[in-house]
Amino acid sequence: MKHTLLLTALPFLLTFTTFTPSMPSSSDNTAAIRATITQFAQGADNQDVAALAESLHPEAQQFFLSPDGLVRLTVPAYLGMVEAKQIGGVPRDITIASIDVTAHIAQAKATFANDAMRLDNYVSLMQVDGEWKILSIVIKLEMRGK
Repeated sequence: MKHTLLLTALPFLLTFTTFTPSMPSSSDNTAAIRATITQFAQGADNQDVAALAESLHPEAQQFFLSPDGLVRLTVPAYLGMVEAKQIGGVPRDITIASIDVTAHIAQAKATFANDAMRLDNYVSLMQVDGEWKILSIVIKLEMRGK
């Protein structure tokens, strides 16, 4: 009886094991998230609209406080400013202090800084079709004197 039960269950277990999609390891996810954030920062630094668009989800938004209040940038508005060379074009040091991953969502804290400014960013990401995309960035912007 025990052997019959085992033989009956074995094909099911093999099928389940064979067709269950594997989740990337935590270190794979962390490396991919780090690469997405780096691509975003360097895309801005180099005014590379294609690299920025690849790292951002089309519905992504960025938020920061200006002297006039809360500013919300959509992807089209942000890419337009970069393409018009209104922002970006200056290299910054990139520091990713933390990454927290839960299944297909993640939160990271990253700082982009140079002599002129420091941006402390809380970056929310989601894995969409196997790729990590930035959904939102909440930014604390600090302008520095030269």
